Amino acid sequence: MTLKSWIDEVASANGDGKSEAIRETDRRQREAEADKILYAARDEVMAGGVFYFTLETQAAEAAVNQVYKEILDGGSDLAELHVACARWVNVARTKPA
Repeated sequence: MTLKSWIDEVASANGDGKSEAIRETDRRQREAEADKILYAARDEVMAGGVFYFTLETQAAEAAVNQVYKEILDGGSDLAELHVACARWVNVARTKPA
């Protein structure tokens, strides 16, 4: 238990009171949840059988990527990823005019 006590007491560089080990665990949990959302969206696109590669699709993918990175950095929430992924699925399935 001495090691756990020491880890819990380690001051973080950004002053949030969490040790590096705890922050890394939190990051991995966020990443796992974000991966589930992202892979579900990917599976939904694939199940549709058609993927339209357009500028709008590229923009939607960039938005998903940005939100994903923000989640890993602790600056965004999973609801935002759900929204970004839903938009990506929608535009990927929408036939260009």
